[in-house]
Amino acid sequence: MASVPREFKEAVAKAETGDVNGPTTLALLAEEAKLNAWAEDGVRLVGRAQRRMESVEAPPSVAAAGAAQKSAPRDRVLVGTGHRADAPGRAVPRFPNTPDCIAKAKAWLHEQVAAEKAQTGGAVSGIGGAASGADLLFHEVCAELGIPTTVVLAIPKDDFRRESVADGGSDWVERYNRLVAAKPVIELSDDASLPPWAASIPDYGVFQRGNIWMIEHALLRPNADVTLLALWNGKRGDGPGGTADMIELAKRQGAKISVKNTDELFGLSRG
Repeated sequence: MASVPREFKEAVAKAETGDVNGPTTLALLAEEAKLNAWAEDGVRLVGRAQRRMESVEAPPSVAAAGAAQKSAPRDRVLVGTGHRADAPGRAVPRFPNTPDCIAKAKAWLHEQVAAEKAQTGGAVSGIGGAASGADLLFHEVCAELGIPTTVVLAIPKDDFRRESVADGGSDWVERYNRLVAAKPVIELSDDASLPPWAASIPDYGVFQRGNIWMIEHALLRPNADVTLLALWNGKRGDGPGGTADMIELAKRQGAKISVKNTDELFGLSRG
């Protein structure tokens, strides 16, 4: 049986003793361990780290806050996802990069986010990536409605801008730069490649890794329910880590899902 790689063990140890996002990172590592030949030992290693974190005695103030939270109204975490704005020359349009389509997408997101806010008794927050198109519009809508959001980047800021924003044009680049300058940003990697223990997983990529991290982060929020808002044409994407992948993750975890078919929204004919 293959042994757990040293790099994976180091990542587990770092997450256990690291920052406030340690529980989310451990949940991601557990999912990646399941996809490897050393799954049993890897999952067991992560599980022990998770139990140690949970067994740390909370300070009295934290414990009191936790007790009070049980009777407080439920919070809501919104996760935004959807197609990127089409790059020039895209063969099959998904999100035409036009003012009209951008306005339609933003209007749908505004309607959905406002409805979630109105139906939530507790606090509302958002989390999402920052690609051109649905991601950036989601953060903009939340800001307009007074909802704080966190930006999650699967790869470093400059790499992400080049990979997932630049081909949408200068306006999207400006929107991206404003967002990452104004919001909390979590970068999941120091470079643009998968970590060693994940590189050999079939049909797995850095953006799929980012999707798993975001869903786990939302689900681990105490006293909160999760809603995924997705602008999607109902088809598989160009590679792992797209909107279809995020929707499947949310379904498996039992999150509430609201999807708008972008072919219908943008009037795209598939005949």
